[in-house]
Amino acid sequence: MVKYKILWIDDDINGPEMMSQYDALKDKGCIITPITNPDQLQFDTIVLYDCIILDMYMPTGDNLSFQETRVGSRTGFVLLKKIKKEFPNAKVVVFSVSDIPDVRKYCNENSVEYWVKSHYLADKFANKIINYIELNRKRNRNK
Repeated sequence: MVKYKILWIDDDINGPEMMSQYDALKDKGCIITPITNPDQLQFDTIVLYDCIILDMYMPTGDNLSFQETRVGSRTGFVLLKKIKKEFPNAKVVVFSVSDIPDVRKYCNENSVEYWVKSHYLADKFANKIINYIELNRKRNRNK
C-alpha cells in the first residue's frame, strides 16, 4: 500500500544534491513522480498527489514564454499560480535555493509552504514532508 504520493517538479531532481532528499522520501514509503520540465506536467493528475514539491528556477519548456517566466527565474512561480488557480486545495511546498520575497508573500497568502533548500538535509526534509502530508490528512478528516 502506498503511504504518500508526491509530485516533484524540479529540473535538478536527478542531480547529486537532490538525490539524498529523493532517496530519503522513498525510504519512508513515498511514491515520487519526478518532473524535470514544466511541459511534462499534466494538470488533470494534480489531484492524485498528497503533496507537490516545486522548484522556482527551471527552464521554461515549450509551453511557457521566456517573458512570462523571466527566462526561467520564475518558471516555478508561474506553475504555482496556475496550480493554485485550478486546484486551490492542492498541497504545495516550494523548495527553492533562495528566498524570493514576492514568491514567499504569495505562498503565505495562498496556503503554500516555502522552504529554502540549504536549510534541509535529507532526513529533516523527508520528515518535514511526511509531517506536512499527515497534518493535511488530519485536517481533511476533521472537516
